[in-house]
Amino acid sequence: MTDLLVDAGPSDSELVRATLAGDVGSLGLLLARHKAGMYAVAFAVLGHSQGKT
Repeated sequence: MTDLLVDAGPSDSELVRATLAGDVGSLGLLLARHKAGMYAVAFAVLGHSQGKT
């Protein structure tokens, strides 16, 4: 199972540094990597409004 983690790609800190240097692809990867967590926080803070009027 640990073999799956050997080539996990660049770390978040490396992606942030590359993003700050202007690499848009690194920003995309960083956002994609944390998409589920960002949605979870947004739903927790804002609630789920589907079906409400």
